[in-house]
Amino acid sequence: MGLLVLCGAVSPGRSAGAAGRVVLMVMDDLTVVDLMNLHPPHFEALAAKGAIGLVNVQSFSGASFHRGCLTLGAGARATGSELIGEAYDAWEPVDGQTAAAAYQERTGLSVEGAAIVHLGVGPSVNDNAKAFAPAHPGALGHALAQAGIECAVIGNSDVNREWGRDGERREAAATLMDATGRVPRGDVSKSMIRGAAGFPFGVRADHAAYLRELDECLPQCRVVVVDAGDTFRAEAFRPLATQAQGDRLKEQSVRAADALLGKVLRRLDLKRDLIIVLAPSIPITYRYQIAPLLAAGPSLEPGSWLTAPSTRRPGLVTLMDVAPTLLAHLNVTVPPEFVGRPMSSCRGRGGWERLQVLNLVTAGTDGLIRRALLTPLGIWEGLVLLLGGLLLCQPVAGDSRRNVLRGALLSLVVVYGAIYLSDPFIHLVPAWPALVVAGALALTVASASLLARSRWAGFALATKAAAVTVGVLVLDAATGARLSLDSTLGYSSYFGGRYYGLGNIVACALIGAALLAAAGRHVKQPPRSPGEWAAAGAFFAAMMVVVGHPRLGANVGCAAAAVVAFGSYLWALSGRAVRGRMMLALGVAVVALIGLQVGVDLHSGAKQESHLGQLVGSASAAGSPAVAQMALTKVQVFLRSFRHVYWTVALVGALAGWCTFRYTAPAGLRSQLRESVPLQALLWATLLGGLVALLLNDSGPACPAVIVSFGLAGAFLWLVDRAPHVH
Repeated sequence: MGLLVLCGAVSPGRSAGAAGRVVLMVMDDLTVVDLMNLHPPHFEALAAKGAIGLVNVQSFSGASFHRGCLTLGAGARATGSELIGEAYDAWEPVDGQTAAAAYQERTGLSVEGAAIVHLGVGPSVNDNAKAFAPAHPGALGHALAQAGIECAVIGNSDVNREWGRDGERREAAATLMDATGRVPRGDVSKSMIRGAAGFPFGVRADHAAYLRELDECLPQCRVVVVDAGDTFRAEAFRPLATQAQGDRLKEQSVRAADALLGKVLRRLDLKRDLIIVLAPSIPITYRYQIAPLLAAGPSLEPGSWLTAPSTRRPGLVTLMDVAPTLLAHLNVTVPPEFVGRPMSSCRGRGGWERLQVLNLVTAGTDGLIRRALLTPLGIWEGLVLLLGGLLLCQPVAGDSRRNVLRGALLSLVVVYGAIYLSDPFIHLVPAWPALVVAGALALTVASASLLARSRWAGFALATKAAAVTVGVLVLDAATGARLSLDSTLGYSSYFGGRYYGLGNIVACALIGAALLAAAGRHVKQPPRSPGEWAAAGAFFAAMMVVVGHPRLGANVGCAAAAVVAFGSYLWALSGRAVRGRMMLALGVAVVALIGLQVGVDLHSGAKQESHLGQLVGSASAAGSPAVAQMALTKVQVFLRSFRHVYWTVALVGALAGWCTFRYTAPAGLRSQLRESVPLQALLWATLLGGLVALLLNDSGPACPAVIVSFGLAGAFLWLVDRAPHVH
């Protein structure tokens, strides 16, 4: 954390260049399915002229309209209550007074120069100041004001035309308000909607009023946000309607929004201007899916897909990328506290149908597979290692019993690589993702059972399986980690904690598999010559590069665990005792690694930096108090991770199995283990590496459980192979 404090901040400012205007159209609850089924003409024309993609809409408190708009305006994941919908034209009546008077009462500030005031700005700022990686509501509006750029918000998602605070939904104002909750121009009042029989709640957006305000604002404002409103109202009304009527109203609202989009497009010159159309959140019925985003402008290729350095994935961006894209188009420096990076276009691989496959895979993986798979996997891992330790404490008599134990232990080594390799097949049958993973698990169990009955030693089989796993994971990392996105053991494009590199579980699987593969080599032939030691060191150095390099694994926490695991392995393999001097040397190496990573990030530029560099930038801009708050919240996240019972069970079972063997196994068997220097090195490395992974990653018990499973499964298999000769 001290490194975060030492980093300097960069202030936003005006650039000398000139660019066109930006219009951001907000259409909440719009889905990819709507665009696929209805083929609205102006949406399709916009997609042909520009780029399309899926946008992650998660905040720290989940996805919703108000949190999505706060995130757009903060340039970072933001949280807040529905008070964020309380934006008003300064003249509107609120609680028996004007909104201007209510604003002054709440903030002590004048409304001079503001057409719109936000009465929920105080709670929003306070809530986000306490969050992990604190966000700054109004940061986008503040950056525009500093650059001397006028902006406006037009429209609302109100659900009735009566004056009062129950039906106001003006969340879109949060996208362009400044840090004090003021927007210079625009109109979010009731005059933006009109009565309309047959529409949800009997109201709809008044397109004539929208366009009058837009025509008035565009000559003076270079940034305009338009809240289409009707799509939100259709989904808000759905619980009151039948299924058929709800679908009809949603179709009607999408077509109305499409008509408004067409009228807005006629007022823009896409050779100079930028338009972005997005949904800040999607309906609850589409949980675990991602929202659509369309953009067109001078820097985007027609018919392309969107991407961003924050995701490094074709067709996938985040809400945090929108504000930097807007500022980049206007030649305004992006504030350092913004987490996202400007979007760009890349070669398209199809239309919405192709992107919907990613949506279905995401929904299937997050909504079903992870919950259905990880719980039994964690329990299985804990039970196998616990029973392995117990069974080794008594004579392992009989081929049948020995084969069952060998098969169970082998399955722990094989399962991570098997699940990882099964994930590409999910994209071939996105409607049946569970079937693919279930097939992979069945194949794993069957293969492990057959191999356990073969003439080969269990330990030799395990080390070969570990070597194959290493090869698969290294190849994937070197080719963009494509197997990690939306995979069972990788990361989720819906939750959006990570989009590139190797996730914690996969990185720890690489560490554990590399240790076991190396131990298999060194059990047969320990390194003796300088060349053999250099080869061992080079292998582990290559693994550390794969895990930690920003363009490969990009996982600094697991890279630090790899330093400790591989360093302690080589230290113990040389026959030296694992003591304080080794711990100190490895601690210095970990600090040097993190410092090197920060240095690389600071000199790599926004398009190359990892999430660590983004965190450093955010923390340096926020100051020391925010860094302390981030550290405290990190500890809270770490403690909450133990609620994932399956990984806790796996870790506790593994440690219990080891302790049972360590203190109650026959002396002859323990003596054999002590005499094998490579096996001792393997156990030290997995235990110490697992401990560091536990402390430096927010995945909690998952990381050490994965690393330790490779080490203990390998050691127990080695003992099972020799058990008949000891008892």
